[in-house]
Amino acid sequence: GQFKEPFSIERLTSSNFITFMERALPDALVPGRNPGVMVYRLFMRNRAGFYAGLFAEGDKAGNSINGGYAVTTRAFFLPLLNSQKSRLFHIGISASYRVPSYNQYRVKAKPESHLATTYLDTRVIKNVLNVILGGAELAIINGPISVQGEYIHAGLRTQQGNTYSFKGYYAFLSWFVTGEHRNFKKGTFKRITPLKKYGAIELALRYSYLNLISGNVQDSSLINGGKLQNITLGINWYPESYIRFMFNTVYSTLFLVDTNTGGSISKLGSLLIFESRVQIFF
Repeated sequence: GQFKEPFSIERLTSSNFITFMERALPDALVPGRNPGVMVYRLFMRNRAGFYAGLFAEGDKAGNSINGGYAVTTRAFFLPLLNSQKSRLFHIGISASYRVPSYNQYRVKAKPESHLATTYLDTRVIKNVLNVILGGAELAIINGPISVQGEYIHAGLRTQQGNTYSFKGYYAFLSWFVTGEHRNFKKGTFKRITPLKKYGAIELALRYSYLNLISGNVQDSSLINGGKLQNITLGINWYPESYIRFMFNTVYSTLFLVDTNTGGSISKLGSLLIFESRVQIFF
């Protein structure tokens, strides 16, 4: 069918249940929904799992694009999990081998605001033989306090023999002031059930980073896609388990290579974003 490739805990968690309004910057490197087939198995009473799939590269309508395919896998394990699932330690890894359609590859990113301008862009990289993605993920829950982070790396090789690498990572801290805990189930996070009559209140702070600069100015192989680092503060109010009010403040800083100075990376500017959202889950 047409579904998400098994890569990254944040991408596999529904947008209804992610902690912030937008997924972190490294999500730009992560594959999304594509047509394919997948097998998976959960072990140890859902404390471990393994996924493997073969996918065609497709458009948003689910139509495959000529020539592109990928083999993607993910595995996770919970060495610590109590009976109430209010204390857990989660680790996971993902990998994907990809041959892009028309041998072209491109990564674009916005500063964690869907309505913002696209600030990072590798442009179209041509004559790409393959792309290899790797990811590592970590999540810790101790009652109302949780920590989550991921590291994503993309390496690609061209027919001319050039190699490029892009990377990103994020880490965030979440605290339910009203005593709830994040609901982990079968390798991803699910909806929150408030304990108080007035609902659940969550505070969260995230740092994220994405680097789309690779190559050298000297031999004209530079891909100057830019570099972004974000600090995001989030406040969530869940009056019911199916309703959420979200308020995010994002401070984003952009860097680019200055080709006039021999390739040094310079700060281009900063951006402050205030955004809010009301969600009703069906």
